[in-house]
Amino acid sequence: MARTEVSTNVCIIGAGQAGLAMARELATRSRDFLVLERAERVGQSWRERWDSLRLSTPSEHDGLPGLPFPDARGSFPTKDEMAAYLVVAAADVAERLRLGCNVRAIERHGETWRVETETGTVTARCVVVATGAHDRPNVPDLAGRLAPEIRQLHSSEYRNPSSAKDGTVIVVGAGASGTQIPIELAATVPSSSRGDRPPRFPRCC
Repeated sequence: MARTEVSTNVCIIGAGQAGLAMARELATRSRDFLVLERAERVGQSWRERWDSLRLSTPSEHDGLPGLPFPDARGSFPTKDEMAAYLVVAAADVAERLRLGCNVRAIERHGETWRVETETGTVTARCVVVATGAHDRPNVPDLAGRLAPEIRQLHSSEYRNPSSAKDGTVIVVGAGASGTQIPIELAATVPSSSRGDRPPRFPRCC
């Protein structure tokens, strides 16, 4: 496959909420931009989370500029509803969106930036990194010192209660996964949650 070279004013890396919000704002101002997304589908990172995931913010706070979230006020969207919403949000900037485009490096060249991808180079005056804060699992060093017979499962690998073996399950952490997963597990297996701050449960639970 021949490599390509493209120039733009703003290169946005990531087509999640932040990247699409930036793209939509630039589009309303008729600015030149390009969005690069590693996944083959918009919203894919949401689809890959556990089955019962719901946002911890109500729908009226989940929309992007100029596009309110379609669910009723006070409801908490599911992960699949969020993924579908992002597909709709991306449709308005589809001509400036490249899917399946993995960025390898970003380098400064004088007054511009060179964004190296697997298929070519994008030269831009400005680069917006909107890849999110949780794209890689964070496993503490302590995990390596646990007994080998204790099965360890990161939340990125959990899908539903069938992911847990028979016996008591301890969920470590009090973020969105650390509060929602124990609620689901409690209905089927003995479970306990441990975190460093009081849990915040969505009102739908």
